[in-house]
Amino acid sequence: MYRAIHKAYSTKNLTKHKEYIIDYLITSWYQNFLDNTILMIDSILKRHTDCINFNNIYTPNTIITKPKEIKEIIRTYFLLGHSQTPPITTSKINKKDTTTPTQY
Repeated sequence: MYRAIHKAYSTKNLTKHKEYIIDYLITSWYQNFLDNTILMIDSILKRHTDCINFNNIYTPNTIITKPKEIKEIIRTYFLLGHSQTPPITTSKINKKDTTTPTQY
């Protein structure tokens, strides 16, 4: 008799607990959707950004190795468009990549 009562009580509490968790997760998901719509859409579509390191950039005249200058050249390159800027060649896109320079 004790086992039957205990089992019924446990089942009732487990059901209440599951309902609470489901309600909590739905509420938090909805609140997150209201607050961070773009993050939620990116998460659903599995979009994310990857960081790329440029150790140096080869221009037709020089090799640029200073991070601030590299950042400025890349920013200018994408702001003005690819056809209005001189070609940029990089020797390494990231630390793991050791291939030959790539022409952009």
